[in-house]
Amino acid sequence: CCLLWVLAFAGAAALVIYFALGSWTVICFGDEGVACGFAARADFGAAYMPDGRVVVVAGRDSEQNFGDVWVGRAESGGFELLDASAPFGPRHGHSLLVSSAGLHLLGGDSAGVGNDTSRFLNDVWSSTDGATWVLQTA
Repeated sequence: CCLLWVLAFAGAAALVIYFALGSWTVICFGDEGVACGFAARADFGAAYMPDGRVVVVAGRDSEQNFGDVWVGRAESGGFELLDASAPFGPRHGHSLLVSSAGLHLLGGDSAGVGNDTSRFLNDVWSSTDGATWVLQTA
């Protein structure tokens, strides 16, 4: 399937995504080679879909939470923005699961960046395509 790494060095972070199709293939590597498209981030959700897409959802950097959704494929290189401001809102530390029904985003923290106090969430959102999200519980 796939392996996701977030590397932190000298105050910067780079997301490295390797995708296995018989052998390992680099989809993107930060600012070198094929650009990922999205900002460097930590505490994000990532999932490998049955159709071969890799979906990256939300996360944070040292100053803010993200509420975006990106999709990439090994054969196309890089990632495409599906939603810059998804209805589940900016968050980090959530879980992202894949089932036969699609993607499921669970909980996380909508604050907790910098000096902000954490605001833990217990909501569940679902999507069949990564672009349209429906609140299942609040």
